[in-house]
Amino acid sequence: MKWSDLLLTAEQRALRDAQAARTEAQMGQLDASLAQQSASRNQRNLEDLEDRFFALALYTRSILQLLVDKGIVTEEEFEQRKRDLDLMDGQLDNR
Repeated sequence: MKWSDLLLTAEQRALRDAQAARTEAQMGQLDASLAQQSASRNQRNLEDLEDRFFALALYTRSILQLLVDKGIVTEEEFEQRKRDLDLMDGQLDNR
Protein backbone atom coordinates (compact mmCIF):
# COMPACT_ATOMS: atom_id res chain seq x y z
CA MET A 1 0.00 0.00 0.00
CA LYS A 2 1.23 3.46 -0.88
CA TRP A 3 1.81 5.96 1.91
CA SER A 4 -0.84 8.26 0.38
CA ASP A 5 -3.41 5.46 0.75
CA LEU A 6 -2.89 5.53 4.51
CA LEU A 7 -4.32 9.06 4.62
CA LEU A 8 -7.54 8.02 2.86
CA THR A 9 -10.54 6.54 4.57
CA ALA A 10 -11.95 3.25 3.33
CA GLU A 11 -14.83 5.17 1.77
CA GLN A 12 -12.44 7.53 -0.04
CA ARG A 13 -10.39 4.58 -1.30
CA ALA A 14 -13.55 2.86 -2.54
CA LEU A 15 -14.65 6.06 -4.31
CA ARG A 16 -11.21 6.49 -5.88
CA ASP A 17 -11.19 2.84 -7.00
CA ALA A 18 -14.70 3.16 -8.46
CA GLN A 19 -13.68 6.28 -10.37
CA ALA A 20 -10.59 4.50 -11.68
CA ALA A 21 -12.71 1.54 -12.77
CA ARG A 22 -15.20 3.87 -14.49
CA THR A 23 -12.36 5.66 -16.28
CA GLU A 24 -10.89 2.34 -17.35
CA ALA A 25 -14.28 1.20 -18.68
CA GLN A 26 -14.66 4.46 -20.61
CA MET A 27 -11.20 4.00 -22.08
CA GLY A 28 -12.18 0.48 -23.13
CA GLN A 29 -15.29 1.83 -24.84
CA LEU A 30 -13.21 4.48 -26.57
CA ASP A 31 -10.72 1.84 -27.74
CA ALA A 32 -13.60 -0.26 -29.10
CA SER A 33 -15.06 2.75 -30.88
CA LEU A 34 -11.70 3.64 -32.42
CA ALA A 35 -11.19 0.03 -33.50
CA GLN A 36 -14.62 0.04 -35.18
CA GLN A 37 -13.82 3.30 -36.98
CA SER A 38 -10.50 1.89 -38.12
CA ALA A 39 -12.16 -1.30 -39.36
CA SER A 40 -14.72 0.75 -41.31
CA ARG A 41 -11.99 2.90 -42.83
CA ASN A 42 -10.00 -0.22 -43.76
CA GLN A 43 -13.10 -1.74 -45.38
CA ARG A 44 -13.64 1.40 -47.48
CA ASN A 45 -9.95 1.39 -48.49
CA LEU A 46 -10.17 -2.27 -49.48
CA GLU A 47 -13.28 -1.62 -51.58
CA ASP A 48 -11.52 1.30 -53.28
CA LEU A 49 -8.47 -0.86 -54.05
CA GLU A 50 -10.68 -3.63 -55.43
CA ASP A 51 -12.47 -1.13 -57.70
CA ARG A 52 -9.15 0.21 -58.94
CA PHE A 53 -7.75 -3.30 -59.45
CA PHE A 54 -10.74 -4.42 -61.52
CA ALA A 55 -10.65 -1.20 -63.57
CA LEU A 56 -6.94 -1.75 -64.33
CA ALA A 57 -7.60 -5.38 -65.22
CA LEU A 58 -10.32 -4.28 -67.66
CA TYR A 59 -8.03 -1.66 -69.24
CA THR A 60 -5.26 -4.23 -69.59
CA ARG A 61 -7.55 -6.79 -71.23
CA SER A 62 -8.91 -4.07 -73.53
CA ILE A 63 -5.44 -2.99 -74.64
CA LEU A 64 -4.31 -6.58 -75.23
CA GLN A 65 -7.44 -7.35 -77.23
CA LEU A 66 -6.92 -4.22 -79.38
CA LEU A 67 -3.30 -5.18 -80.03
CA VAL A 68 -4.31 -8.72 -81.02
CA ASP A 69 -7.26 -7.54 -83.15
CA LYS A 70 -5.03 -5.09 -85.05
CA GLY A 71 -2.40 -7.79 -85.64
CA ILE A 72 0.26 -5.90 -83.70
CA VAL A 73 0.99 -8.75 -81.32
CA THR A 74 -0.24 -12.30 -80.78
CA GLU A 75 -1.38 -13.56 -77.42
CA GLU A 76 1.60 -15.93 -77.43
CA GLU A 77 4.02 -13.04 -77.98
CA PHE A 78 2.36 -11.09 -75.20
CA GLU A 79 2.57 -14.06 -72.80
CA GLN A 80 6.24 -14.60 -73.67
CA ARG A 81 7.07 -10.92 -73.07
CA LYS A 82 5.13 -10.97 -69.78
CA ARG A 83 7.08 -14.08 -68.72
CA ASP A 84 10.41 -12.48 -69.70
CA LEU A 85 9.62 -9.33 -67.71
CA ASP A 86 8.46 -11.39 -64.74
CA LEU A 87 11.75 -13.29 -64.71
CA MET A 88 13.81 -10.10 -64.59
CA ASP A 89 13.82 -10.31 -60.78
CA GLY A 90 14.80 -13.98 -60.90
CA GLN A 91 11.39 -15.35 -59.96
CA LEU A 92 8.42 -16.39 -62.07
CA ASP A 93 5.72 -15.19 -59.70
CA ASN A 94 3.40 -12.94 -61.75
CA ARG A 95 4.74 -9.86 -60.00
